[in-house]
Amino acid sequence: MERVIVACVDRSTQHQAVVQWARREATLRGLPLRVIFHSLPDSLDDAKLVVASMRGRDVLTFSACPVVLVPEEPTAWHPARPFTEIVLGVDAREPAEGAVDFAFDTARFWGVRLRAVHAWRFPFCAVGSGVRGTG
Repeated sequence: MERVIVACVDRSTQHQAVVQWARREATLRGLPLRVIFHSLPDSLDDAKLVVASMRGRDVLTFSACPVVLVPEEPTAWHPARPFTEIVLGVDAREPAEGAVDFAFDTARFWGVRLRAVHAWRFPFCAVGSGVRGTG
């Protein structure tokens, strides 16, 4: 199965920026581009990369490949230098080597900083347990 770059568009004003970003990635990687309205898990089976608007970030819950979220503000990026840093969301329990490799490669290609973040939820018992920091 040939891998593709998928642009997930919605009714937001960002759809043109999403398609433009995805088209650039497809050209750089020599891969076909598929533009879909909204995103369904089955439509991403052969995706090498998914590009969506910040409103379409629900794709993060079921995408098995790296996802680029295009900023809400059209003036926040420029196609010639679309960003100043890459932010990589990391789940230490299930590291996604493909996403990590993609983030490092993209940061290196564009010459920008890479920031890795990890978030978690506090166990319910830890909330309001009376434990205070030492300041």
